[in-house]
Amino acid sequence: MKKNHHRFLVRSEDIKNELFESGDLNLINQIKNVFRLGIGSQIFVLDGLSNEYSVKIVNLKKDLIQGKILSKKKAVKNKFKISLFCSLLKGDHFEIVLEKCTELGVSFFQPVVFDRSIIRQLKTGKSERYKKIVKEASEQSGRLDLPVIFEPISFIKAVEKIKNGFDLVGIIGANKNILDIKMGDRDTNIFIGPEGDFSEPEIELMKKEGFLFFNLGDNLLRSETAAIVSCGIITQLVL
Repeated sequence: MKKNHHRFLVRSEDIKNELFESGDLNLINQIKNVFRLGIGSQIFVLDGLSNEYSVKIVNLKKDLIQGKILSKKKAVKNKFKISLFCSLLKGDHFEIVLEKCTELGVSFFQPVVFDRSIIRQLKTGKSERYKKIVKEASEQSGRLDLPVIFEPISFIKAVEKIKNGFDLVGIIGANKNILDIKMGDRDTNIFIGPEGDFSEPEIELMKKEGFLFFNLGDNLLRSETAAIVSCGIITQLVL
């Protein structure tokens, strides 16, 4: 586990040569009032482009923060990226998926509306909340890049979207266990269904398209649990 530093995701344009400068009021409030940091404190800023900067705060006002860049670190990227195609879920369950799978290293989140999805569209403000969740999870976990969250699409469009990937689907009763999967040499797409599981037409289409079906053991898992466990195992297999 990484040492707990104060990490903050910022705009890449806030990094200029040897200086970090931002007028982001939320960021300033977090640094001043939440973490009680001030001039001379060291923070780490992430530009969302796989770069991490060690910064010494040299100026901190109510509407401006400036820092001297002490060092820069570039992330060592995984050879292949993981995309999670997951049903929208009730309550805060989808938010839990976003948070935990961001920590695990998922690069892309594609919400999908399946035949049996209970939640079929986003409420006002949800997209911004989702972005905030992955931003905070990236900061907390020390990720040097920021996952992308796409707008929800139908199952058919999700299948049409994937190109030249290694396509996996977690499903109850599949013959192959996830631990037995031999990873391909391509970006990986993981499909996790809704609370009521996939419909028969969806299963048939995925078979036709050559998806590799896997199970997560004998226990019946919630969709959010299946998503987190699947991404946790697959990310380790592609490191």
